[in-house]
Amino acid sequence: MPYFQGAFEKRCLTTGAPSLLAFFTLSLSILFLMTNIPGNLLVILAVLRDPYKNLRSPFNILMTNLSTADLIVGAIVCPLSIHFHLMEALRESISITEIRIFHLSYFIASTASVLSLASLAIERYVAIR
Repeated sequence: MPYFQGAFEKRCLTTGAPSLLAFFTLSLSILFLMTNIPGNLLVILAVLRDPYKNLRSPFNILMTNLSTADLIVGAIVCPLSIHFHLMEALRESISITEIRIFHLSYFIASTASVLSLASLAIERYVAIR
């Protein structure tokens, strides 16, 4: 089995996505970056700068936590994604280290977002019960 896996990995490193698909995903990453950072910053600032502290409920604190996790996605993962897809579209070589950094940051940021959503769902369930 290790023989086939090694041959498979070598083929995967030499072939990439079609250029049209890479440019499309590059465009989506740029669009997500432009909407992610301002939107999440507005949510965070709305809760933090509330003069009467009406937005300091547990639900809004969890929403701020989710916005912070998504802001990390916008500030770290989206630029890495733009770089990755641009290199892929231009048929430049991407090192294994770059791929691992991109996948690791994507995994960590996505896990933080999913855990924030899970805590929001549990909080809403407890509030309804």
